[in-house]
Amino acid sequence: MIFATGSKPLFESPIMIRPRHLETFRPWDYEMPWDLLLSVDADRAILEQVVALELVRVAKLEGRIVGAYGIRPQTPTCYELVTLVVEEGWRGRAFGRWLLGHALGLAESRGGREVLVRGQHHAAFLQRFGFEPSGSDLRLELTPE
Repeated sequence: MIFATGSKPLFESPIMIRPRHLETFRPWDYEMPWDLLLSVDADRAILEQVVALELVRVAKLEGRIVGAYGIRPQTPTCYELVTLVVEEGWRGRAFGRWLLGHALGLAESRGGREVLVRGQHHAAFLQRFGFEPSGSDLRLELTPE
């Protein structure tokens, strides 16, 4: 059993939970995880733009949202990763890495060739995946196949 912050099991299974167990897709309007998305000091006005563009994705495990991200276009070929967050009780299981890969794939599928992260928040995590400092931001160049 895996426990979050409380003592109630969130997921019971004899198998180890891996990112491949996540279902990642666009959330319904009624299930938009505003508390989770705003828990990392994201700007609500910017998030509302991302929601309007339908560029928020959630990761669910047995129907429960355990993570989310949002991107938005800056130019036709540059996307900004506005937020990426995993519920506190689910961190450390590579879900953030899974969501980052999903976000990069979504940006690329829409013509993105570059992904930007404003500021240096979580720079060590992002730099492991190829993001490089660019002024006060981090950038990743996507190479099409």
